[in-house]
Amino acid sequence: MALFLISIQETKMRNIKKVMTASLIAGSLALTGASASAKQFGQFLTGSSGGVYDIVGSSMVNVINKNVPEVRLNPSNPPSYSQTPPTVNSGAAMFGLSDADQFYKAYNGIDEFKTPLQNISIVMPIYSNIMSQITLDKSGIKTMKDAKGKRIAVPSVTTKNMVAQMYEYAGVPSDDINWVYLTYAESASALKDGNVDIATFTAYPKSGTVEGIASLEKMRFIELDPDTIEKWNKANPRARVGIIPAGTYPGVDEDGKFYALYSLLITNDKVDPTIIEKVVDALYANSSEVAASHPAGAQINKDNLPKYIKEGIINSTYVNEGTAKYYKSIGNPLPGSK
Repeated sequence: MALFLISIQETKMRNIKKVMTASLIAGSLALTGASASAKQFGQFLTGSSGGVYDIVGSSMVNVINKNVPEVRLNPSNPPSYSQTPPTVNSGAAMFGLSDADQFYKAYNGIDEFKTPLQNISIVMPIYSNIMSQITLDKSGIKTMKDAKGKRIAVPSVTTKNMVAQMYEYAGVPSDDINWVYLTYAESASALKDGNVDIATFTAYPKSGTVEGIASLEKMRFIELDPDTIEKWNKANPRARVGIIPAGTYPGVDEDGKFYALYSLLITNDKVDPTIIEKVVDALYANSSEVAASHPAGAQINKDNLPKYIKEGIINSTYVNEGTAKYYKSIGNPLPGSK
């Protein structure tokens, strides 16, 4: 088991070096020295390999490349989800997928983001997705309290911190859990092979990775008690607990409950606002193409951003200038945006 984990970590470190080197080169081309008429090349950071962010993000890149001639984007998996904000902030990536809670923490230097990252801004909301804790039925694990001493797979430091907080509210300290950092694809294999006891996945809208597990093994969602949910929602207004409806996955006949993420497209503030305005217009006009790649794409809608601002999920001052120009052009200006 130790050799297995060491091998994974060594592989991840090699991948980190490759992606960061490529991203720095592409980012420098995109954000420095490019004339207004030159096509700009840049990285678009999606998410963990095999996850919904990866599928949706890659489809978004296709739409942008076809409809915004000023840019040519390359989709890539970030070394870790928590690396997306700092990589975009530095200019090594032009765009990336984040979420409302992560963006807030990154911009303000909270938790793992030790320094405020204030060269980033929000382009647009993408969709709301519900995370999950999944175990195999044969594990005997049913509630969060049963996770004490167990091995839990997480895709990033950001996700681990969120999941650990939920377990803390349920009475299981983070130090009593053995955390294993794996991609979604690796987590699925490790769960089926018995190398982890619980795995963390984006589970709603439906995930092909989770569906693959359910088609081969009897699985269940770890149960959340009402007290834990109440504590979580009070502390995390930008990531409230959501419901994964029973029947979403074969053989799973009970609702799943875990925190929801409001996914966002973010950018570096040095990107020309005119390009951002065109990106927003292209994605809203061609959202059906993204929806064809994954059901989550059907949530891309120009009405969501004003709604998220009204509900306090997004602060309007974090919205990119180009996005604000788009909404002004359609007669729906956003108050307080950049």
